[in-house]
Amino acid sequence: MPKFSTIIVWAILIPGVAGLLVGDYYTNKTFFTAYKTIIELYIFGFTSFIVLKRVFFYRLKGNVDVIRLVKKSNFQISLIWQGLILTLIYLVYNLLYFGNLLHFNTIMIAILLLYYVVQLVLNSSPSIYIDENNFSYDDYFVEQWSWKKIDRIEVENQTLRLINSQKDFELDFDLVDEIDYIKLNEEVEHNILDGDFASEEASKSLIEIVQTYANLYNVRLVNSTNSII
Repeated sequence: MPKFSTIIVWAILIPGVAGLLVGDYYTNKTFFTAYKTIIELYIFGFTSFIVLKRVFFYRLKGNVDVIRLVKKSNFQISLIWQGLILTLIYLVYNLLYFGNLLHFNTIMIAILLLYYVVQLVLNSSPSIYIDENNFSYDDYFVEQWSWKKIDRIEVENQTLRLINSQKDFELDFDLVDEIDYIKLNEEVEHNILDGDFASEEASKSLIEIVQTYANLYNVRLVNSTNSII
């Protein structure tokens, strides 16, 4: 998914740069309006995706164990640069079209960029969501491993590994910050921020949670001594 966002950004940038270098497309009202709208929609859309992703995740999943990690996302810097580059070319088009930057468009893109960067910073720490169907890793984009499709789970040298025929997952227990158990019921479903939170700072709890679902779905779990649990 990060590669997908990069492809989209390049798809927006290439015609924009071409419009500056070839001809005078920046003076064409239709092209200018369409291009600036695309940039606005992308920045606003990506920001909305970050915000709403967790809201819908909580609402749809119901009972979720949330493991927060202490590391920062590997994609944060590149995503911030993508927003800055799109904003820069947006401002260049505004400068060439209007002759100055004293325009409502400048205020608009500045607000969108600020909101975009703030959300990237606030959501910069990856999280793991565990429910009755999936083991999910959220690093701006969500990857999921269905319990039914996991071949085996390995716990060895302070590392948790999910082995799957399509893709594996590895977690260093030193990265675990805290574990929140979030239970949303019908009374609080209308307010997604309400819930029952209980935090524990122990990778042992994570192993217990994983083991519970492994037993439920008959997934082989191997401990550090290679014995099957």
